[in-house]
Amino acid sequence: MKASFSSERPDSSSPPGAWAGRPPRRGGLLRNSLFLAVSRGLQILTGFFILIALARHLSVAAFGEYSYVSALAQALMTLSYFGIQDVVIREIAKDKSRAAGHLGAGLILRLCLSLAAGIALYVVAAYSDLTPLLRTALFLAFGVELFRSLGMLAYASFQAFERMGYEPLLSGLQALLTLAFVGGAILFDLGLLGVLTALLAALALHFLVTALVAAKKFVRPSLDFSRQELWGLFTTAAVIGVGIIIQMNLMRAGALMLKWLGSVEEVAYFQAAHELIMKVQIFPQALMLAVFPVLSRLLLSDPAEAEKLYRAIFRYILLLGLPVSLYLAVFPEQATRLLFGEKYLPAAGVLRITGLAMVPLALDMLLNKVLIAMNRQRYAAWYAALALGLAVLLNLALIPRFGPEGAAVAALAAYACLLGFSMYFAAKHGIRPKAGKDILRAALASTAACGAAYALAPRSLPAAVIALGPVYFGVLIALSAFPKKDMLEFKAALRSRTPNRRPPTA
Repeated sequence: MKASFSSERPDSSSPPGAWAGRPPRRGGLLRNSLFLAVSRGLQILTGFFILIALARHLSVAAFGEYSYVSALAQALMTLSYFGIQDVVIREIAKDKSRAAGHLGAGLILRLCLSLAAGIALYVVAAYSDLTPLLRTALFLAFGVELFRSLGMLAYASFQAFERMGYEPLLSGLQALLTLAFVGGAILFDLGLLGVLTALLAALALHFLVTALVAAKKFVRPSLDFSRQELWGLFTTAAVIGVGIIIQMNLMRAGALMLKWLGSVEEVAYFQAAHELIMKVQIFPQALMLAVFPVLSRLLLSDPAEAEKLYRAIFRYILLLGLPVSLYLAVFPEQATRLLFGEKYLPAAGVLRITGLAMVPLALDMLLNKVLIAMNRQRYAAWYAALALGLAVLLNLALIPRFGPEGAAVAALAAYACLLGFSMYFAAKHGIRPKAGKDILRAALASTAACGAAYALAPRSLPAAVIALGPVYFGVLIALSAFPKKDMLEFKAALRSRTPNRRPPTA
């Protein structure tokens, strides 16, 4: 017998989110992708400002300390993510009449796990050799990650109802708050603690506004769930969560191990380049968030259409993402000097190596969503653990000899390992990219573009920079990489709508 904890449960015949107002009609995937791209574009511009402004404003050692406490807080706060958001979105997308209960269960679970992460952080701070300033900075960084985590859960309503038009406005608000608060901290030279306090205040205000909008326009969380449902959410999310915890800590392993095996300056050089690559991942993440509810439905109702959509996205992430990696690989010194200034030139080698990880990371993100939509997320925990083990071993071997560049090589190898395993397990369950021809085209185009850039660089660096992109895309066009038929199919897949499949009633 179900034990309800709320007397406000809507009747099962009520429209989804009835007690928060009838939600608007969901938008198409193409439009939602555009909204999310704008939203993530605002976030990435804000992230660039924070990253570059802090790197230029703080000393190399101070930026290294900032990077270290941020990485440590993020590593511990991964416990709060735990796959909750993905499961909540998936369940709401399947049955919107139970949206309030699903969201409420997700919120309770996230708060409990955040408390556990806070206790772990207190223990780490108490038994480490951190200075009093860095201990305070660590707790402020924890607060930043707490409100970031809660804000992401609030966004789940928009994503589950496939109405992402609110996200650009809310991301714009977050950008303004962050730019104003952190800009003020830099202007008044408030140092590391001032910067973290400013970030904390900006994300807290953003979360409050986002939660209010989600509750008013879609659904507000309730205790309309049983203990069994809460436990079911926990066990389902745990399978995803273990993989997420390991993967997110994999992305922090280089910075943490450089602090333990090297110096805070080496942390700064590595993290400046590595964090830049992570910021750029926001764009493919926007597409993945828009695709996920559609994939979840199509895999139930039309697996062939789901595979077609997956192949199209895989293809265009591969072909359109590579030029950014090529620019960073061919012109790392120029990019480092332009973004971070002369004092970060030792990071140029790290930027060249980590830039190669952009496409593997984006493709692995796509494959993770596919595995979750197929309810095969348990595999991610196993292969993420193997990738983390590989990263730790390579860091132990390479950091003492090569410093931050050794950490970059370890990160690239681990991300390639992730992609290889995720492709294998997706293919094992019938979702295959069939990208052999596209990989060959991309290799030929990359070789031609890099050859042209290196040939022109001694004569004219601007000409080399300008030539790389057109040569790359020119070769792809010559090799028929973008046939009209495939582009029309991709467009049709993006615009496809599949009605919700509601579970049968007893």
